[in-house]
Amino acid sequence: MTVSTAAATARSTARYTALAITKGLHDADTAAYLARKQAEGKSRREALRCVKRYLARRVWHLLQTVDTTTRAQPPPNGTQ
Repeated sequence: MTVSTAAATARSTARYTALAITKGLHDADTAAYLARKQAEGKSRREALRCVKRYLARRVWHLLQTVDTTTRAQPPPNGTQ
């Protein structure tokens, strides 16, 4: 892993952590999910890790299903 790749990974991990914490504080469903995970015996950190995995899967899914019509199309008939 190169330095820039390691730095990018660290930044994305920090962003997912911030998102998970914010979502847990402001979204009732996420707060209930975190409480449920902690009732199952997971620590707050482990419960947040579950939320971060959910967020990462959701972002990946959104990136994979980008509408192809929104991408830049070449000009018709080679005009510029």
